[in-house]
Amino acid sequence: MKKLILLLFATIIIVSCHDDSPKEKHETHYVQTILMYMPWSGSNMTLPFLNNIKGMEDAITKSKGTSDRRIVVFMSGGSQKASLTEIIYRNGRCAHDTLRKYSFSGNEYTTPSGIANILSDVKTFTKTPRYAMIIGCHGMAWLPKGTRIYKNLAIAKRQSGTVEDEWKQTRFFGHSSDEAYQTDITDLSQALTIANIHPEYILFDDCYMANVETAYELRNATDIIIASPTEIMLYGMPYDMMGEAIIGMDWQTACNEFLSFYTNYKYPYGTISVIRCDELDNMAAIMREINTTHSFNNEMLSKIQAFDGLKSHLFFDMHDYVRELCKDDNALYSRFTQSLAKLVLVKAATQTFYSAYNNAETPINTYSGISISDPSINHSALSKKETAWWKATHY
Repeated sequence: MKKLILLLFATIIIVSCHDDSPKEKHETHYVQTILMYMPWSGSNMTLPFLNNIKGMEDAITKSKGTSDRRIVVFMSGGSQKASLTEIIYRNGRCAHDTLRKYSFSGNEYTTPSGIANILSDVKTFTKTPRYAMIIGCHGMAWLPKGTRIYKNLAIAKRQSGTVEDEWKQTRFFGHSSDEAYQTDITDLSQALTIANIHPEYILFDDCYMANVETAYELRNATDIIIASPTEIMLYGMPYDMMGEAIIGMDWQTACNEFLSFYTNYKYPYGTISVIRCDELDNMAAIMREINTTHSFNNEMLSKIQAFDGLKSHLFFDMHDYVRELCKDDNALYSRFTQSLAKLVLVKAATQTFYSAYNNAETPINTYSGISISDPSINHSALSKKETAWWKATHY
């Protein structure tokens, strides 16, 4: 079975329509419900998760309400305990009402049925038909859970006796820390099917998820994917600045706010893009034709924009790769660029990105907003031939 990795050490936000609130039953017609889903992801993500919640609360306070949305938070207090609460805006400030407390016997909430049970709880409390998701987590795109990353370069470590700002980390950290709490993308897709939820969008607040292999796997599960093709700093999405635009699905403004924040952040590294899933089948058909008639020269690999800090890269800018692949075929290249313009609706990036792999920043010379692993020769990428994307574009 094909597996694409989603480490649900994460924040999932689910949006849906709702008719009323228990406390405002005859006054408010709620049009959305937002679930911030934060399963146990290790202690280093607890503070960022709390910061994400606070950021969303700040956005609500700034807007003087939830704009007819309900916002629910699933937060793990440890590996086996969690709570489901609702953020309520009252008297000019946000408060939390407890909806349910969970006690797990193991990691069942990372399985398709476990995730579906939580989503079903949200549906029970909100009784709303439309959904969207924001998932902020440790991520590694399509790679199967437990995949060993062949770095070829040691991750830089802190010198003994020195203190480094904990925020100079990315949401890559934790990827291989505990496979028991990792979840594959296919598991998420199955959970959505079980819970009978089709998100209008999924926003991944984690590393490397603006990736064509990943998006293709989710093409029938959601309409829009918002994510980063590089690592994202531990701070994650600046929800205090982006929250209102996210709720309103104003992706241009959301990306502008993201870029504004990271351009001025003490660690000015950030990439984001908005991917339209209904263009993925057309893109796959074009790429199948390209792969049938063209072969990539691996000697040119070092010339292609990479999006990770590995010596042998896993993720490359899709446009840069195909431009080299089709350099002598203007007709096919033109069809590709036309499809790419439909596929990536909005994109934004700082001048460089940072990677925890080499503890260094890398210039972004070409940025299409979506990565691809097709040309990777890293041993960790061998399973790419088992992905739905590879099978759709190579056979």
